[in-house]
Amino acid sequence: MKNVLILSSSYGEGHQQVAKAIAEKIKVQDQSCNPIIIDFIAWSHPLLFRTIQHFYLNSVKLFPSLYGYVFQKTRYSSSSKRLNWLISSEMDRMLQLIKEVKPTLIVSTFPYPEAILSRLKELNLINIPTITSLTDYTDHSSWINQFTDHYLVGSHSVRKNLQKKGVPLSKITVSGIPVKSEFLQQYSVKELQAKHGIDPKTPTLLLMGGGCGLFGQNLKILDKIEEIEKTLQIIIVCGHNQKLFHRLKKRIVNSKHRIILKKYVTYVNELMAISDLLITKPGGVTSSEAIAMDLPMLLIDPLPGQEEDNASFLTESGIAILATSHDDLKLTLNELIKNKEKLISMQMKAKQLKSSLVSLDILKRYLQLGSMRSIDQILYDNQGEMVVYAK
Repeated sequence: MKNVLILSSSYGEGHQQVAKAIAEKIKVQDQSCNPIIIDFIAWSHPLLFRTIQHFYLNSVKLFPSLYGYVFQKTRYSSSSKRLNWLISSEMDRMLQLIKEVKPTLIVSTFPYPEAILSRLKELNLINIPTITSLTDYTDHSSWINQFTDHYLVGSHSVRKNLQKKGVPLSKITVSGIPVKSEFLQQYSVKELQAKHGIDPKTPTLLLMGGGCGLFGQNLKILDKIEEIEKTLQIIIVCGHNQKLFHRLKKRIVNSKHRIILKKYVTYVNELMAISDLLITKPGGVTSSEAIAMDLPMLLIDPLPGQEEDNASFLTESGIAILATSHDDLKLTLNELIKNKEKLISMQMKAKQLKSSLVSLDILKRYLQLGSMRSIDQILYDNQGEMVVYAK
């Protein structure tokens, strides 16, 4: 059994979802592989993890402009003495994890672990193939490391931008952002509509992103949708946001639309299959799942940084429309409901984008390469620090 180590993070659900999708694909490609997903920061700092996670997520939510400023400031270079110190301080823990797992291949869906791996390779402490899978349609410098073997990116524009930052084109595959297989299947829409009690004659909207701030502290989006004259079916997925679920439950009692509230669900693919339009914030993974399902998107309130980059890519590709305000959301939604040809055009753009992507067969090559190298000894140097030698 060959172990494949997939290093991820809970700093946003997307990193974990991409890790799961890659694990699934690796298992399909080679049944002798055993994908192991590790949240590296949670593993290396179990006591501090929740505090760090809370601080990170709240800084993005409460100070989006500051986050956006830092994102842009470090877009082309993220090197700093503090970052270098953090990377160096984690090297022993990473080596310990490698000793335990003995991986044939390492895939990272979060920048930080890959930076540590690259430093280890620079110092000739490991010789294991490493792949980085970017989880947004962006080219931020934090993803780029000199000794990374290969990159999986979401679009050709990201590929070009990585090349401008010094990454050889031979090391970049435009695979799209990996999604789980359930989003790549064909479904009987009629059967799913019957299963979920959806009227096929009424336009169906899917609203997602409540846990990440789609509704914020108010329900303006719902207020504006309430002003739409045509009666709609609206599916709202609240995820783990219990507070939002109960607020909406009270709010929708007198709605003229038929609103279906969902908490956390494991069948988002089915909800996408029966929907005509997705209203969401432009997260990389949710957007990629919608593209896989040929589901047009209406985007609202992108956060500075990754979400703005995602929104730019999706709108330029013709797959989505960005509402610049809640009033604009109402106007755009009205137009889309009346103009089915526009929705069909957006669906076709999604199909065209998918046809330009390359499969994840690149994983096979690195699995084969990794199989030729094995960790043959784990020793300790004179200072008692663990060192991994591979060949």
